[in-house]
Amino acid sequence: LSVRAVRHRGLRRRADEVAQGCQVLAGQLRIGQIPGRALVMVAEEFPAFAGAAAAQSVGGEVPAALRRAARQPGHEGLQALAAAWQLAKHSGAPMAEAAEQVAEHLDQVAALRRSVNAELAPARATGKLLGVLPVIGIGMGFLVGGHPDEFLLGTVLGRWLLCAGVVLAGLGVCWTEALADRVDRLAR
Repeated sequence: LSVRAVRHRGLRRRADEVAQGCQVLAGQLRIGQIPGRALVMVAEEFPAFAGAAAAQSVGGEVPAALRRAARQPGHEGLQALAAAWQLAKHSGAPMAEAAEQVAEHLDQVAALRRSVNAELAPARATGKLLGVLPVIGIGMGFLVGGHPDEFLLGTVLGRWLLCAGVVLAGLGVCWTEALADRVDRLAR
């Protein structure tokens, strides 16, 4: 796995944790649990909520703690929960409904992200395949009895073409990944 793939997997895992935590919080609130206690219960299972639960336990500002946690990559969904918490706190609106709407929104965002990733997978695979095709071509040259290494390494033109091919293949893979990453960012 590439570093980029590991990073994206971690971001998705943290975003899914926030969405699941919001669902559990909404469920706890829906059955009548007090918001502060529900938050502490959620934080026991979902570490993204730990800072807000700690703020709650000492009488601090939960929305501010949620906003701080939302700055971490993958935890952006906590920003909406912070706004819902702030609204419920100042207006007296029921927190359960607000938390449920946040959880539904985060579920929709996660579903969109999964759909976009599924749609981008073939494009990414094609880009990587195109990056290795020159190597396959050289290997096929050897298989049919040719000596592509003599031309590519033994002549000035061959060395230039080899360098240009490596650079262009690398740029093609990077370009494909950059386009896919841009679409992935737009889907968030």
